[in-house]
Amino acid sequence: MTQEIRMPDSEEETPPDAKQRATLSDYLWRPWYARLWWAAIPVYWAGMAVSSRISLLADFYDLAFAGYLNVLFFPPTALMVLGVGYVREWMGPIDWSGASDPDDHVYGVNSDRGPSGMPFYVDPLDPRSGPYWIGNQ
Repeated sequence: MTQEIRMPDSEEETPPDAKQRATLSDYLWRPWYARLWWAAIPVYWAGMAVSSRISLLADFYDLAFAGYLNVLFFPPTALMVLGVGYVREWMGPIDWSGASDPDDHVYGVNSDRGPSGMPFYVDPLDPRSGPYWIGNQ
């Protein structure tokens, strides 16, 4: 008796654990707010280029508010803000609980040395510390 191996023909038959990872363009271009932001960037900078000819636009681009808009409509700003979701998915969940000691991975849980590399039971100001004594130099 032989069993037939069936390959899934459509997406409905794919197992749920075979989730596809989203691409960077899914975060940078697909949402409506991302498209609006990317479309507004060239409009803003074109207005700044034309402002040397039109005094009303020149008055606007001389305002301090236009300085904030320069940062908002700077393309790397849009890239960084819209890419946050992609980086979150790429990195996976982050444990922010702080349950583990950050020095455990550096010195080891049962290490007898401190951050300076000296043993915990050594006092560098005490001559009884032998080679670790500061005055021994």
